[in-house]
Amino acid sequence: MFSERGWETSIEEVARRAQVGLGTVYRRFENKTALVDELARRLLEDGPPPAGPPRVRPAANGPRARRRQDARNSAGRSGGASASALRTPSAS
Repeated sequence: MFSERGWETSIEEVARRAQVGLGTVYRRFENKTALVDELARRLLEDGPPPAGPPRVRPAANGPRARRRQDARNSAGRSGGASASALRTPSAS
């Protein structure tokens, strides 16, 4: 956010973007200067974040993962369709 709007970025905007309450931000950082100091320290230690949008990985135990696992389990129990069963017979 600070890279987008600079010092004009408010603590309220930071809290909203982080999806936390304003009190949570102020419990950790006394003021905006302390927050920016911590951001600068982390950038110097870790380097800038990778370019582009963040990559979001699906939860390993989320609904999609459970459906995939259910489908795998179901295919394993019923024997599933093997690759040879899906091939069309060749003319000899």
